[in-house]
Amino acid sequence: MQKVAPPPAPFCRCRAEFLALKVRNLRSAPLICLIFYNFYISDITNGIPEVQKPRIKDSGVSEFFSGIFLSEDIGYAKPDERFFEECFKRIDGFQKEESIIVGDSLSSDIQGGINAGILTCHFNPKSNPYNKIKPDYKISDLSELIPLLDSIK
Repeated sequence: MQKVAPPPAPFCRCRAEFLALKVRNLRSAPLICLIFYNFYISDITNGIPEVQKPRIKDSGVSEFFSGIFLSEDIGYAKPDERFFEECFKRIDGFQKEESIIVGDSLSSDIQGGINAGILTCHFNPKSNPYNKIKPDYKISDLSELIPLLDSIK
C-alpha cells in the first residue's frame, strides 16, 4: 500500500461506512476507509484463477483494489521474491519504502514481504502463536490498521 495526503477524517469515516453497507460487510469498513486515506490497495494471492477470481469478486470489495495479482497469472507464488517483484513492476509509481503487506499467512504473506524487502503486518484475529517468521507489525482486527499505518508514515 502506498499513501498520499488523506481527506478529512469525518468524510472518510462516513464514506467508508456507506460503502461498507453497500458491500454488505461492515468488517470491510476499515479496509475501504484506506481508499479514502488515499492508500492504493492491491490483492495478491496464491491459487488458481478459477477459484480465486470468483472469491475476490464475491468479496464485495474487489472494485476498490488498484490491482489484483494471482500467482498463476504472475508465474510465481508467494513467498517467492519474484512474485512480489513482478507485482511491483505492474503497479504505477510503486515504491518499496512506502509499502506494506498485510496478510494472514506467516509462511506466504509475511515471509514473502520479508523476502521482497517491504514492511509486513500480520493480521492474526485468532491470536495464533508466532513461529520463527516475525512480522514488523501485528493486528488482530482490521480496525487497528488505519491507526497502525498512521503511526508508521
